[in-house]
Amino acid sequence: MKSITTAVLLLVLCTSAYSLPVENLSSTNDILKQLAGAVNKMPELKNFNTSVIFAIKKASDLLTKCVENGQANAFQAILTTHVEMTDCVNSLVNVKELTAEIEKYKPTGELDVVFEKYCNRRSTLQGCMTKYMNTMELCMDEKEKETKKIIMNVTASLLEFLCHKNGDRIGLFMLTDGPKCFQKKAQEIQKCANKTFGSYIPDISSNLVGLDNLLKLKFDRNGCMDISNFQTCTVEELEKCEDPTAANIVFSTLRYVQKITPCEKLLTA
Repeated sequence: MKSITTAVLLLVLCTSAYSLPVENLSSTNDILKQLAGAVNKMPELKNFNTSVIFAIKKASDLLTKCVENGQANAFQAILTTHVEMTDCVNSLVNVKELTAEIEKYKPTGELDVVFEKYCNRRSTLQGCMTKYMNTMELCMDEKEKETKKIIMNVTASLLEFLCHKNGDRIGLFMLTDGPKCFQKKAQEIQKCANKTFGSYIPDISSNLVGLDNLLKLKFDRNGCMDISNFQTCTVEELEKCEDPTAANIVFSTLRYVQKITPCEKLLTA
């Protein structure tokens, strides 16, 4: 009962912090930081959903960034567009439905039927992402704004690459048990990320491809070397799976991404 009471109190405080008016933002940030910092001091929260705790820390970091960049009023707008972005993705891709469709068509190898439908929705997805990222930009510093442009360009190009011929690359990845290979090598891939990006993305173990972490990527020569090393390390691990097809698809995908970033010129100069 005690643990339930503490968890409920935590959620109530967090919700209250989000709803405070702009003039009280400093106290809002204090509440968020205190909530995040108090977690380790509460044994009764040992089994509490860590994703909620992580969300509190992220909210605190976001609020700090908005205040530092003179955009305190943007905090609530970003929270709203984050919910809209989540709803957008969920409306476009129902994971249970997609899984059922893959299982239905996988035996006959007709996965293009599945992925054609989802690939046709990519323009809607890009629209949702653009709105979200444009709102996020209000609280970004100049370096992050430049990184944001690269990420948006990569995202658009990557969707086109993966959806080529009705998503045949995704279909091949599924047919050759690519997801199982990834799951089997998840810890090794995480180690690849820690070795390459860990020095300047401290929380990368919590969320490898989260927006916050993507914005911390560096596209100077050293940063591009890290991206290249991560690619090599990841592919080497995936090649250890029974079927190397997944590794080949990942390699071609990451190589394609590198070509549309500043890294292509920096690493070949």
